[in-house]
Parts: sequence; C-alpha cells; structure tokens
Amino acid sequence: MEPLTKIEVGVAATRYGSPGKINSLLQLRGVLAFEEHVNRLDTAIKKQVKADAQDLRSKGVVAILRGTSEYPKLLDLVPNAPPVLFCCGQLSLLNSPV
Repeated sequence: MEPLTKIEVGVAATRYGSPGKINSLLQLRGVLAFEEHVNRLDTAIKKQVKADAQDLRSKGVVAILRGTSEYPKLLDLVPNAPPVLFCCGQLSLLNSPV
C-alpha cells in the first residue's frame, strides 16, 4: 500500500470509525478492513479524508497500520491497541527495546 493511501485509510479509520470496530474487522479481514471502511464513506467525506492525508504527508507524517509488518510487535499483542499510529521521526524506535 502506498504511503499516502496508508495515511488516507488511517485518517478515515480514526475520524470516521471506532477503534474497537476497526480492530474487530482487522481480525476478520486483515488490512483490507481499512480499505473497505474507506469505500463505505460518502464522497464528501472521502474528499476531506484525501485533503487531510495530503496535509499530514506534507508535514512528514506516516501512518502505520495494525496488521502490517511495520506495526510494533509488542503493541500488537495488546487487545485494544490503536489500529493506526501516525508518526514522525525515526520509526525504527517503535520496535526497539526500552
């Protein structure tokens, strides 16, 4: 999935979905659950999601989606972990020991 698309689905999931519902869908459908969620949004909301994602991207923000290899392994073990992490900086620190 392209970086901008990850931000788009992350914005859609966090602003227009509940984390619990997204996590449940992730267990059933995997990362496809994010894209399915976006596809259910109406056109005006999709347009706003795209604009918000482009703004975040221009500021150096990346989105890390639960269910992907980039998501922190220890955090993924938490049942109600956030479905999306919006990050800036050195992403390798997310999987480093404390």
